[in-house]
Amino acid sequence: MKLRIPKLKEKADLDLTRGRELRKSFLVRVVTPIYGGGVEAGVPDQQMPIRGSAIRGHLRFWWRLLHPELEGTELFQEERRLWGAMSEPGKDYSSQVRLRVREVRGIHPEPCAKYKWNNEKGQYMGTPCYLHDIPSYALFSGKGELSRDGKYEKTSPCDVLLPRPEDGKKGEPLTFVLEVTCPQTIWENEVEPSLRWWASFGGIGARTRRGLGSVVVEEIEPVTEGEAEWVGCRLIPMHKKAVDDPILAWKTAIERLEAFRQRPPLGREPGNDPRKPKKLGRSHWPEADSIRDVTMGPGVSYRHAPKHPAHPAFPRAVFGMPIVFHFIGNDEPDDCVLRPKEHDRLASPLILKAMRVADGKFVPAALCLPTNALELDLLLDNSGDANNTNLPKDYPSGQWWPADETQAKVTADLIPAMKGRDTTDALEAFLDYFDKGK
Repeated sequence: MKLRIPKLKEKADLDLTRGRELRKSFLVRVVTPIYGGGVEAGVPDQQMPIRGSAIRGHLRFWWRLLHPELEGTELFQEERRLWGAMSEPGKDYSSQVRLRVREVRGIHPEPCAKYKWNNEKGQYMGTPCYLHDIPSYALFSGKGELSRDGKYEKTSPCDVLLPRPEDGKKGEPLTFVLEVTCPQTIWENEVEPSLRWWASFGGIGARTRRGLGSVVVEEIEPVTEGEAEWVGCRLIPMHKKAVDDPILAWKTAIERLEAFRQRPPLGREPGNDPRKPKKLGRSHWPEADSIRDVTMGPGVSYRHAPKHPAHPAFPRAVFGMPIVFHFIGNDEPDDCVLRPKEHDRLASPLILKAMRVADGKFVPAALCLPTNALELDLLLDNSGDANNTNLPKDYPSGQWWPADETQAKVTADLIPAMKGRDTTDALEAFLDYFDKGK
């Protein structure tokens, strides 16, 4: 089944004559840790943690989402007129919207995780302990890296900016003032809607689609389910799990995704070693066995022979790419990467948030953006210095996941997380799980 495409609406007229200017200031409160946001990727800038240029980039993205009737050259021209672009000889493409960040308060940098030392083995434990209630599944890219022998940290866990001081420490919550100046004629229909969507589902820094750097602007009303549906999105807020603490709501949303993709009974088999209760069994998803099947070749055997009945299939590609597959052990495939054939990446259409609702509480929320990912051609390739003559391998649309609806239903029912749901798309299956909890 194809994913949703936005319903087209009549073209909006953009009146960008400057005329009378409007200036508004908003107090913005950060409610989940900020990851990155500085000049260096994944590193917060303690001197300038909030950048107006970065917020402008977010607003441009949401503006594009809110104008599905514009395409190609027309979209580019209208976006350039409103939000600005690089100047050309004799042409000035200054932005009609000017942003200023001021009065940043409450900067609290702390490591996101810590590796614990194992005295018995004389090395660090392989998995770090995440701090500050940060769900590890939301920030696995910031965990750092140990040496091969586990005796030292090659890369330490990244720092994050906490939304408030740790318990027992003095200080202010992380807030800033965002000043927006634009022609009054474009505020109501162009700028304010983009700002509302950013405040509801965007944020500051990296990995905002997994809920990091979420913000609250008290003067701005959150986006509703009906408004999301109108532009081809699907919004599912867990109103029954409304809480005062945004971190708790965020963790609940992330844990749903982790359970769906990686935890027993849906994502994996349970472990069978009572001495290692945290060690899990094989994945219930078919991607790993699909890779084993492709790379095995004559005279090659793996510790885990392919056995998943749905392979070859890569249903989780719709959650975003590239996906790096890391196999543990010398008798397993080398690391592989799955990506769109004609592109470097596909941004995840799934956004998980602690969403503020009307009464000031926060609910776990999932927003699925419009996408046509199932129509992409994919490429499975080596990662690093691996050398496998069976790779790279092309998977045209319809081969990495069945295009025929009947065959897609048969394949989906072979995957526990998707079995018995009224969909053959992994994203839709997750939204069903997110909503029902089962």
